[in-house]
Amino acid sequence: MHDMYDVNIFELLESDINFFNNKGKVFITGDTNARTGNKADFIDNDRSLGDFDLFEIDSPLQRAARDSGTNRFGDYLLDVCKSSNIRIVNGRLFRDKEVGKLTCFTHNGASTVDYLLTSVKKFHDLTDFNVHDFTEFSNHAPVTFALRTHNPVTNGKNNQRVYVKWKPEYRDNFVHDILNGAQELEHNLQSGVHSRCDPDLLVSEFTDFLNKRGEKYFKHVVSNYGINDHNRFASADTNKQRWFNEECKAKRTEYIQTVYQYNLIKNIHTRTTMLAARKEYKYLCRKMKSKFNREQGMKLNNMSRKKPREFWKLFKQKTVSPKADNISLQEFYEYFNTLAAEADVNANNDESDSYLRQFDNIENPVSSYPDLDKPISAEEIIKATRRLNNNKTGSNDNIIYEYFKETVQIIVKPLEILFNYILDTKQFPKSWSTGVIIPVYKRADSSDPNNFRGITLISCFAKLFTGVINERLKSWAETYDILTDAQFGFKPNCSTADAIFILNHLIEKQLHSKKKLFCCYVDYRKAYDLINRGQLWHKMILSGIDGKLISLIRSMYSEVKLQAKHMGSLSDLFSSKVGLLQGEITSPIMFSLFINDIEFNLQNGLNAGITLDQLSIYLLLFADDAVIFSETIEGLQESLNNLESYCDKWNLTVNIDKTKIMVFRKGGALSKKCKWTYKEKEIEIVSNFNYLGIVMSSGGSFIPATNTLYGKATRAMNSLFCITKDMDVPINVMFKLFDAYVLSILNYNCEVWGFITATNIERIHRKFCKRLLNVKLSTNSMSLYAEVGRFPLYIGRYLRIIKYFLKLHQKKQGNCILTTVINMQRLEIETQNNTVNWSSKARKILNQTGFTDVWLFPGSVIIESFIPLLKTRLRDQYVSEWRVNVDSSTSLILYKELKPVFERSLYLDVIDNKKHRNIIAKIRLSSHNLLIETGRHYSISRNERKCAICNLNDLEDEYHFILKCPFYLEERTKYISSYFSVRPSMHKFLTLLNSNNKGTLRKLAIYCLKCFKKRDNFIFT
Repeated sequence: MHDMYDVNIFELLESDINFFNNKGKVFITGDTNARTGNKADFIDNDRSLGDFDLFEIDSPLQRAARDSGTNRFGDYLLDVCKSSNIRIVNGRLFRDKEVGKLTCFTHNGASTVDYLLTSVKKFHDLTDFNVHDFTEFSNHAPVTFALRTHNPVTNGKNNQRVYVKWKPEYRDNFVHDILNGAQELEHNLQSGVHSRCDPDLLVSEFTDFLNKRGEKYFKHVVSNYGINDHNRFASADTNKQRWFNEECKAKRTEYIQTVYQYNLIKNIHTRTTMLAARKEYKYLCRKMKSKFNREQGMKLNNMSRKKPREFWKLFKQKTVSPKADNISLQEFYEYFNTLAAEADVNANNDESDSYLRQFDNIENPVSSYPDLDKPISAEEIIKATRRLNNNKTGSNDNIIYEYFKETVQIIVKPLEILFNYILDTKQFPKSWSTGVIIPVYKRADSSDPNNFRGITLISCFAKLFTGVINERLKSWAETYDILTDAQFGFKPNCSTADAIFILNHLIEKQLHSKKKLFCCYVDYRKAYDLINRGQLWHKMILSGIDGKLISLIRSMYSEVKLQAKHMGSLSDLFSSKVGLLQGEITSPIMFSLFINDIEFNLQNGLNAGITLDQLSIYLLLFADDAVIFSETIEGLQESLNNLESYCDKWNLTVNIDKTKIMVFRKGGALSKKCKWTYKEKEIEIVSNFNYLGIVMSSGGSFIPATNTLYGKATRAMNSLFCITKDMDVPINVMFKLFDAYVLSILNYNCEVWGFITATNIERIHRKFCKRLLNVKLSTNSMSLYAEVGRFPLYIGRYLRIIKYFLKLHQKKQGNCILTTVINMQRLEIETQNNTVNWSSKARKILNQTGFTDVWLFPGSVIIESFIPLLKTRLRDQYVSEWRVNVDSSTSLILYKELKPVFERSLYLDVIDNKKHRNIIAKIRLSSHNLLIETGRHYSISRNERKCAICNLNDLEDEYHFILKCPFYLEERTKYISSYFSVRPSMHKFLTLLNSNNKGTLRKLAIYCLKCFKKRDNFIFT
């Protein structure tokens, strides 16, 4: 008897898609029995969450569907679409575009269950798609599609790329060479300083010194680099697998010889010999592959403990973005060149030009902040070096960060000499002002250069220097409170959570008062790329950067030369006279300084902003993400008018198509007065908007946010299983990877929204655990968590909430808006009964865990000491509830005897073979096809679920299957110790399942695998 509802066909489909994606282009078609209705098969409101979000942004492409119904299998199929990045073609293309015809009719009605699915990137390979009319031959309509085939010809050009890659094994040799030459380098630099030579000459001297010693160890040359090989997948199967060793090669040769002999002389002897050789060859391949996979798993485990940096490097790889094969290098060159030229021509900066001329005429200006111009210290250089990341691509000078990180104690004095000379002369080296633009895909049409962001690669040497400058600017801005409290981007102790927390408070405050909050999410067109530099210098000088540093920064941008890089080739150089370099470390703080005065401009509106305890707030800023708000319709329009005048003055362009209005309210239709314009163009009103990675909804609910995070986490989880599918990765390592790459997405900014139940978030966690053990989707969650020693995700969210709560009460938290918000919330709780706000929910967590005193005196709490205590308390409470629920469960009769304590079961760490581990998990968690479990799905009473194979008239449960049923006597004698099988008892059975002996567990696993196969053969034949 086979329970089809526990055969997760969609998980198998997902696995197949991942497998075949590595071999070519994948198209899926057929009857899926899945009704998807109008639900999205992409991650709605997708947006990158930061460095840990390693995937492309989903671009919505609307789909028509006449069938509005959905079912469980439809939800499963949509999850596969999101995790594998494939899309339903029905209702989108060709003759079914904007139609979405029905494909099936039964006595229950008509539906759409027959689909064609593929990646959006493969849509251009389709030349036709149609859902035909129903015929007399089937109750399913014919679905046809046509594919474009092509045989591209690659050029024979042998491109070569020279690059430098750090190799730890040569570190000591490199350091030794640097040590031997450091004194001479220092002497040469001192001589150059005394003779007042060009800084570029000193940079060239230093660069040659490093390259001469580094290239002999780390230089690489790659041939045929950048050739667009469309057949790169075709040869994938012919490449030797890493497990395919010399022994396999010899056995394959033997097998090929027997095949040759059989073809030469066909008789029983040659056929038998050939079949025997094939059997031996395949057995050896399976053995070697299994051995290799186990060794890889063990390597990962050891690496995670002994070499954590190398371990994380293996997995921290972004998914491949669409290749712009149909965009030429010349097109990218013209696009980036025109972008700069267009902004320069249209600039209106007469006021700034006049100001700068006056500033430049000042003789011997005195710096307003001498700390910005003081000599660069060795300590500053060492700290800047520590902040550099390994494995970053060098620019044209082939210098990499590791050169500095590994030798900084040796070359810190030469660096100090060079950097101070550059600062004193106020001349930024011209060689450092040359950059390479890498087009990075953003979203939508990959054939349009507008949909690529230009990231500029400049010298790593230059970035070390500007890293020192950047820290000075940030420290100065923090010390003298330069940046407005409405800014949260790139400020110490500030994060996206702060901005979302404040916005959520404003929403809750207005809705609680039965009022509306009117918000405008402003999108600037290429904000970094199009900043007018003269106006930027004007604003920086006004803010107090008026000494050596401003002259140096102006020198840095005075002669910027850029070239585009595409398909391994470089374009001609072109001048860049506008914008900040995306990828340059000082760009964020300079952009923050540029837009810092926007708040003062918005204060001109009489009805603008919103008041919190006599504090007026007009907007929130995080880098170039801005949200403007008001309590009134008129106030928001005033702010938009003031924004328009500000942007006109400072040459910023608002992208009207991407700028959106949201009206937060408790339901109901919007008034006809709810219309806002910018430059006489009406701005679209939306019900959801992704603000800093969190989807805000007009009703204030965070459910849309968790749905988006769920979709992104599904994709990350699928990718994780793809990477590890051929390795026997230890359980502890898999959970470490889950926490890093999936949980980080699921818990994104949960400090604000983490109070909600979020069942979909927990479903991802359970799905991962079940997929890891290969157990049924219907496996009981309480037993599952106890088996793997995992706690529900709400515990982690609660910990982050309380940690954030304590952070808001610390003295070092000096943001006046955050302080006002938290004080208002506490006052509301103390003065108003039944007040529900963020702080009241935090208080509830503290009260329920017995830490009421923490609520009363949060400022005196040592966060690092308290959070572990709270974690233990929350876990203890959950374990108490778990024990009660397990003991009262009728479906966990075996498990409550097996599991006296809540901790990861020992066998999961003892067994390194994935198949063996999983089969024991299935037995322990009752996730199998024995009648004791499958009978419940067919309404067979428990007492009647007898074994149909033997005549003992026993229930076919786990105990009977392993220790009693005579049908498996031969296997039991071979694999189960006589201690357990002779005079079996429940005590012995539990002892066997809880064993931590590797040999005993291995034999038990083999017994179960063989006996389940034997049982299936008996029943189904």
